[in-house]
Amino acid sequence: MNEAETNEPSIVLLKFAASWCGPCKLLSNNLQKILIEYPLVTLQEIDIDDHPELAKRYAIKSVPTLVIEVAGNEVNRLIGAVKIDSLRHAVQLAHKGTETLLESKDHFPALNTSRRQGQANQVMGNHMLPTG
Repeated sequence: MNEAETNEPSIVLLKFAASWCGPCKLLSNNLQKILIEYPLVTLQEIDIDDHPELAKRYAIKSVPTLVIEVAGNEVNRLIGAVKIDSLRHAVQLAHKGTETLLESKDHFPALNTSRRQGQANQVMGNHMLPTG
């Protein structure tokens, strides 16, 4: 199901991590649980060593960093191996943001993918990266 089929802006979690990062691996386990609980949420994992230009564009200072985007706009940022309850709360807030966007489409004319998200998709080949 995509955004057009659900009539809701998508929630995308951008996980900036590195293969050498222990806390990044801990965060992956919690993110997998979130993806099961919230099937309309998508995850894109970005290795900062493989994509330094994207890490710079998003101003990533430490890993893991989780950027939460709704309809292509950053709505939240979590740093560190965040606990599952904090992840749930952040996703729930983002979901409430999608409801606000739906109610206020006139105030948000660019509900499509933002320029920055488009650049992320271009660098990553517009597909989900494996978790891990």
